[in-house]
Amino acid sequence: MVLRSLVAALAVIALPSKARALNPPQNIAIDGGPLGQIVFSGGVDGGFYAQSNAPKNTKTYGAALGNALVELQKTTGIVQFTIEIGAYSAQTLGAAPVVNNYFSVSPLFAGYITIAPNDNVSVSAGQLNPLVGYEGAQDWLNTGEFFSAIAATQPGQGRGVQIALTQGTLSASLSLTDGYYTGVVNYLQGIGSWAPNEQNSLSVYGGGNLGRTGVNALGSGNVLLNNSTLLGAFYTRTQGGLSITPEVQVQYANPNAALGLGGYARNLSAAVFALYQFSGTNYSLGGFVEYATQASNKAATTTADFFGTGPNSSFYGVSIAPAWQKGNLFARADLGLLHAHVTAGGAKPLALQTTMEVGLLF
Repeated sequence: MVLRSLVAALAVIALPSKARALNPPQNIAIDGGPLGQIVFSGGVDGGFYAQSNAPKNTKTYGAALGNALVELQKTTGIVQFTIEIGAYSAQTLGAAPVVNNYFSVSPLFAGYITIAPNDNVSVSAGQLNPLVGYEGAQDWLNTGEFFSAIAATQPGQGRGVQIALTQGTLSASLSLTDGYYTGVVNYLQGIGSWAPNEQNSLSVYGGGNLGRTGVNALGSGNVLLNNSTLLGAFYTRTQGGLSITPEVQVQYANPNAALGLGGYARNLSAAVFALYQFSGTNYSLGGFVEYATQASNKAATTTADFFGTGPNSSFYGVSIAPAWQKGNLFARADLGLLHAHVTAGGAKPLALQTTMEVGLLF
C-alpha cells in the first residue's frame, strides 16, 4: 500500500536538484565519430584524516584516497549512454574512515544505455545511480566530505531499469533495480520535485522492497536494509550565495521470521544542509546538522541497527567544511562531531573527526 501511494505521488512531482558544493569546469568534448559528440569528465581526491574515540582496530589518524573516477557520456540523440569507472568511497560522519575499500560494488560505478525519443521522456537500463535523497554520490558534489546518516541507509548503485518524465517545472523518475546491489531485482524507488523557479525546489522520494531478499544476498546493505522501506523529502532555498536544504527521512522494516527479523524496526533521520559562496572569492563554507533515532521491539534487537550505533539509539551530529577552489583544483577541510545516546549504556563520549581533502576536477 505504501509503495502504491508512492508511485501515485511521484506521477505529479518532479526531479530534484542535487547538492553541488564544488563547481567542476566545463566537460571535455570528444569527437566520437559515428557515435557523435562524447563528453569526458571526472575527478580525484584524497587527503588526511584524524578522529577521537576511534573504533577498535581503527587508526586514530592517517591518509587515504577518496575517489578517482572518470566518466564518458553521450547526451544527445535518441540513443545515449553513460559509463563511469574507478575507485569510490563515502565517509559517513561518525563512522570509521574508509581505507583501501574503493570498490564496494565493482570498478564499474555506473554504466547504462538511455533511449530518449524526446526531451520529456527517457528510459535507461544498466547499472544506475540511486534516485533517493539529496546528497550526491561523490563527496565533491556535497556541502562537505562527510555524508549524513540519511545517506548512510539509502541504496547506492543498482542494476535495473529506469524511466524519467519531464513536463515544464514538474518531472518524475521511477526505477526497478536490485537496490543495495543484492543481485535480486525487486527494489522500487522513485523521486520527483517541483521547481517553480531557480530559488526554490521541493522534492519527495521513496523506495522499498517489493518482495523479500534472503539473508545470503551479497551487496552493500544487510538483511535489515535490503528488506526495508524508506520515505523522505527535501526542500532547497537559494538566495544569492546562500543555499539551505532541510531533509527528513523515515525508514522501517516489518517482522519476518524467515529472515531473522523477529520484530519491527524503524528509524527517523533529519538534517539541514547549508552552503555559502563568498562573493568575488574562491572560498565557500558548507556543512550540515543532523539528528537520527532508531527504535525496535525486543524481538528485533539483535538485528535492528540501521546506523551502527546500537539498537534503540539516537545521536546528533555537526559538520563544518570550509573550501577553496580555483579552476580544476580544490582544497577542503571538514570538522565533524557526533554524540550518540544508547538506551542500554547511556551517553557515549563525544566523537570528533576531521579531514583535509585536496582534489582535481575535470
